[in-house]
This record gives sequence, structure tokens and C-alpha cells, in this order.
Amino acid sequence: MLKVALYGGAGSGKSTAAKLFAELGTPIIDADTIAKQLTVPGSPQLAQIVASFGREIINANQLDRAKLRQIIYADEAARLQLNNIMHPPIRAELEKYIANTTAAYCIVVIPLLVEARMTDLVDCIVVIDCPRQTQIERIVARDHLSRAEATKIVSVQATRKQRLEVSDRVIDNSLDIKHLKAQIDKLHKQWTT
Repeated sequence: MLKVALYGGAGSGKSTAAKLFAELGTPIIDADTIAKQLTVPGSPQLAQIVASFGREIINANQLDRAKLRQIIYADEAARLQLNNIMHPPIRAELEKYIANTTAAYCIVVIPLLVEARMTDLVDCIVVIDCPRQTQIERIVARDHLSRAEATKIVSVQATRKQRLEVSDRVIDNSLDIKHLKAQIDKLHKQWTT
């Protein structure tokens, strides 16, 4: 089975691309979904996060992701601490899901693929690409954040140039959904024949 990483910065369109691959019957393994599963109330990861960042990041027994995001994007040491808590169990779960997937290929969505040193989990890296300004605009619209907050999120991730340097394939997501879908359909055909 071909293991394909879907990689791109925040607001690049990874979720939209993954949805289009899923509509074609492709198994999708998403690191963000796994991260949410690992931080449910009572989980060891949530306990570690609370121990590291304080009870104020809990709201109605749930992890307040917006509050945690504010902390980690304001403080590099805090971001690294969170990564140290979350990346090892996320990696273990990704490995488990990949091992249990049977298809011609699967899509593994890992937003921090290079940053988390998880490139060895996949055979092929497909970068979802769009201009930095487009990413920022999409984050502002999607997450109702200020331009400054969206810019901070983009600035702590790998640069567009760094992502393109590790890519095996690039999907251009700077135009409309029709353009995106055409590229995904083409890749799907290649990987299933």
C-alpha cells in the first residue's frame, strides 16, 4: 500500500483535499483527529497538558483549544513542551492506523509532518500549496481570528519553500474547488491503476 502524506500549512486546504480524496473511497488517517481523541477528559495526555499549562486551559471538562493555542503561539518553549507531550502518542496511533489499512493507497494528513519528524511514516509527500496571504485569509475566515493571530500561526510553521523542498508532488490550491478536485482525481487515478 502506498502511504501518502498530505502536508501543508494552516489554511492551505488539507481538510478540503482530504475530504475530496475520501469521496473517492480513499482511507484518510488524520493526525488532528487523533490528537483530539488523545485529549478527551480522563486521558493521560490531557492530564499532562493540564499539569504543564494549568487548569485554566480546561473549559467545561474539555480542553479549551483556543486558550491553549494562544499560549503556544505566544511562547516557543510552551509549543515545544506541548509537542513533546503529543507527538509520541500521535505517532504511535498513526502507525497503528496505517498498519490496519488495506487499500491501494491511503492519505495520512499530518500538518506538522516535517516539524514532527514523521516523514519516515510515508512513501510519498504531497504538499497542498497556496500563497501565504491566502493561508492567512482562510485562517481568519475559518477560525475567526485576527490577521495578527493568523500570521503568527503561519509564521511558526515550516515555510512554503521548506514544504515544497520535501514534496514529491504538489497540489495547487490557490484557485477554486473545481481546480483542486481535478488534480485530486488525476492523482487518484494514478495511484489506483
